[in-house]
Amino acid sequence: MDILFSIIILLFVVALSSSLVKLLPFNLPAPILQIFLGALVALPPFNVNIRLNPEVFLFLFLPPLLFTDGWRFPKKEFYFLKRPILALAVGLVFFTILIVGYFIHWMIPVLSLPMAFALAAVLSPTDVVAVNAISGQGKLPSKLKLVLEGEALLNDATGLVAFKFALVAGVTGVFSFKEATGDFLLVALGGILIGASVAWMMCFIQNKIARFSHDEPGIQVIVLLLIPFLAYLLANEMAVSGVLAAVCAGMTMTYSQNVIKTSTASRLLSHSIWIMLEFVLNGLAFILMGLQLPHIMQTIHESQIENGTNSVVQLLFFVVAIYIAMLFLRFIWVYLANKIKNQDFTSKPPLPQLPVLLTATFAGVRGAITLAAIMAIPFLTSNGAPFPNRELLIFLASGVILLSLIVSSLVLPAVVKYFEAHISDPIHQEIIYANQLLSLEAIDAIRLRQEELLNQLDLDETSVEAINQVADNLVQIYERESNLTDEEIEKTSLAILTLNYEAELHIAGIKAERKLLDRLHLQHRISEPTFNHLLRDMDLRETLSENRQQRKV
Repeated sequence: MDILFSIIILLFVVALSSSLVKLLPFNLPAPILQIFLGALVALPPFNVNIRLNPEVFLFLFLPPLLFTDGWRFPKKEFYFLKRPILALAVGLVFFTILIVGYFIHWMIPVLSLPMAFALAAVLSPTDVVAVNAISGQGKLPSKLKLVLEGEALLNDATGLVAFKFALVAGVTGVFSFKEATGDFLLVALGGILIGASVAWMMCFIQNKIARFSHDEPGIQVIVLLLIPFLAYLLANEMAVSGVLAAVCAGMTMTYSQNVIKTSTASRLLSHSIWIMLEFVLNGLAFILMGLQLPHIMQTIHESQIENGTNSVVQLLFFVVAIYIAMLFLRFIWVYLANKIKNQDFTSKPPLPQLPVLLTATFAGVRGAITLAAIMAIPFLTSNGAPFPNRELLIFLASGVILLSLIVSSLVLPAVVKYFEAHISDPIHQEIIYANQLLSLEAIDAIRLRQEELLNQLDLDETSVEAINQVADNLVQIYERESNLTDEEIEKTSLAILTLNYEAELHIAGIKAERKLLDRLHLQHRISEPTFNHLLRDMDLRETLSENRQQRKV
């Protein structure tokens, strides 16, 4: 029961931290508060103490987080921005591992060179969720934002695969660059193939289950939830990259679900569940890090570290030095990459160069992926001996994560202000363009079906008029959507206002409906199933109206 009670406390702390962040009068990234609260509940009177098996920790956190990153990232933009993305996600990762690895080994001799490389590798992945939380959604130029998102997606894979190789080399003492390069390519390719295959196979199974279960969304979502874990496990069993398998499975989902059609109810439910799961796992990862900090600090304080120091001040100095070294290397790399043709991170017209460099540099925030990987270092080696310097590695990685969050939360909001006059949103323009085409197609379909109904049915004059009126009302809605183009913006201002007012009035009506529904339920004038059915219908209609209201020109 103790572990169940601890899990309940941690889930409550996740919800509490998200609420407290919004109530604070200043901008504080949620991960910083979650780390603090995690350390707090580890102390009396709470004394929450959870020590997950590292493999279990890795399995619970990495696959779903990597899967959602891969699923969310726009594939077309990834292709067009592949050069700057690969420059950061692959080139910068190996550049950082090499330079920072040697620097860490020189500064902390107790860490062998492979262990120093492992620490540099695990610190390579960046967290775009934390960057968006710090800078604010929609405040970065679109191209720069997509490059940073693409980097965060791919460097998770490259950094964690390199981390695994370095960790094995650190324990065994055996390392060959030539063999490691060949093995890296083999496990990377194997992980990609397995991830794509599992995604296609599970979507096919999901489609078959939907037919047999009469399109029951709950069963389909369960199958969907299994995909990242199955891809990760299967890849690990075949000695290839489970990390890349989870990422590739997520990236494949967009195409596989388009080919193997999924129902609307299944898509809505799965979207909600994945948002909730990502929110909980991100929060739990940082809270668990905070939970470990008092124990790590006590272990470091009580045990003599082999380099002859147990000074917390010196350890904090190491954290700061590692962070500054990584920040400096990132700035240099971004500066050089931005000078190369077809690898720049800006759009046309070009953005101010210094804000771009500073934003790309301080966007190197470390987050949940780094944390999940470093916490998964085993307690014992294969021969049963304690894993060398495990607490030191976790402390240094945790310190760099925390420091990167703090520094970026101070710098990024000030830097992104320079982009206010340069922000463009091609996604918004694409939505307007696609809505116009979709609306015209819908109008044609409505008119065609209207004619079919009038020809097929034997109707009196009143019924014919009713069908025509309903069709005209629907066509008017779609016509307002189709008129929202930049070229006709002046003469369609009334249509824009009409759409916004329509959404606001519809939401007001739904809220009134919901209040009455609550009263009917409390007064036992309607049954529980009736209440739930009508409430779900209202929620869906309100979501639709809110989405329409957000699509403003």
